[in-house]
Amino acid sequence: MSILAFSDVFDLFPGAATVRSGDKNDQLEQRRSVWDALRRAPKIDVVETEQEYVVKADVPGLKKEEVTISMQEGVLSISGDRKAEHVESTHHRHVVERYHGRFQRQIHIPVDVIVHKATAKMENGVLELKLPKDLQNITPAKIPIA
Repeated sequence: MSILAFSDVFDLFPGAATVRSGDKNDQLEQRRSVWDALRRAPKIDVVETEQEYVVKADVPGLKKEEVTISMQEGVLSISGDRKAEHVESTHHRHVVERYHGRFQRQIHIPVDVIVHKATAKMENGVLELKLPKDLQNITPAKIPIA
């Protein structure tokens, strides 16, 4: 089985996939919200082996206590909250590219994962999840032709 589909920020903003008719300012603000959420979401890699799925997510600057991982009905969710850094009132910011705020990334994982045997670790700003497959219940589905 392979990864079915990727879900993204559109899950955070109902209706964001289709711009609603209405005020142009509302549409522009909605697009900005989607773009901001996309920038905040961690970049991920998903690799499938015969034994497991390995998911790596970039979460630089976060502690393991600041990241939440959950899986429900085949949807793996990685979320957290980056805190804004305090800047002294005497300092002037010249460039601000690093983002802060709540983020969430969701991907669909096939149901052949044994969730209670999953492991997670963080090292050097990379979260690595290992989701073992249930090898006993994997049987190729054959569909007869009528």
